[in-house]
Amino acid sequence: MQVTATLQPRPSLLALQHPLWMCAMRPFFLLAMGSAVLLVGLWSAVLALGLPPPPVAGGALVWHAHELLLGFGLAAIAGFVLTAVPEFTKTAGASSRAAALLVALWLLGRAGFWLSGVAGLPALAVAGAAQLALLGTLMALLLPGLCTTAGQRHRAFGWAIAGLALLVAGFYVDALRGAPSMRWLHAVLGLLMVLIVIALSRISMRIVNRAIDQAGTGAHWLSGCRTGTLPMSRCRIAPVVSAMRALLTGSTQLAKAAVTSSTVRARSSGSSASNPGAPPCCAGVRRLYVAGRWVPPAWSSRPV
Repeated sequence: MQVTATLQPRPSLLALQHPLWMCAMRPFFLLAMGSAVLLVGLWSAVLALGLPPPPVAGGALVWHAHELLLGFGLAAIAGFVLTAVPEFTKTAGASSRAAALLVALWLLGRAGFWLSGVAGLPALAVAGAAQLALLGTLMALLLPGLCTTAGQRHRAFGWAIAGLALLVAGFYVDALRGAPSMRWLHAVLGLLMVLIVIALSRISMRIVNRAIDQAGTGAHWLSGCRTGTLPMSRCRIAPVVSAMRALLTGSTQLAKAAVTSSTVRARSSGSSASNPGAPPCCAGVRRLYVAGRWVPPAWSSRPV
């Protein structure tokens, strides 16, 4: 008896049955990768070859910053949180239909903003509505997981998304009424830095906890490695110390860069008293930098 297998036709890329839509991380990380290459290439052509930038509201610099932060950056954020939060909270991820809706809103936001210089305020309003709808839908998808017991420690992601929505709303309100809107993109940059630190802390702590579980050691090993009573060469959780040291060093350097950038920008534009419309620098980043300066030298210089 001969058995023949029937080959199923491969679904099209736009069909929800396509593997691309099985996980929200896939389309958004692809969009982040593609937009990064496109935007850097276009900006390089503008600077080096004199290619005219898209005639968007606010000018070339606003277009460059907006698309890198709210185009590339927002795609990367959406892909990460839609994968990490369900994993951390043990809840269901976004469905294929929800992922397709989010991608459509992201594309609509790009098209509206790029056409704002040609189509005027209607295109800019469409872009703002699409961006806010994307962030609102993203928040609605994350809320069930963040409301669980396991999600309580990860609610910083929800607050960051809510803060990002407020900054995006401020940007488009100013853009629609013809006021300078670059200040809101400065604030978005600071918030994205905070989000990066939050994401690094969550990922690194999962790695550290897994290393501790695999080591199977008691609290005395942790105490010995921390106080130096055990030789670091014999410490059984040396990879843990290395991971924590890398996290502290990287986070401190990131916060230092944010503070330095904010200080230079403040000096170039005047003090807060002379520029009352500028949003304040993220205090959390400054505190992180100050806290990082108090890291014991043994954690940053002692060999593992």
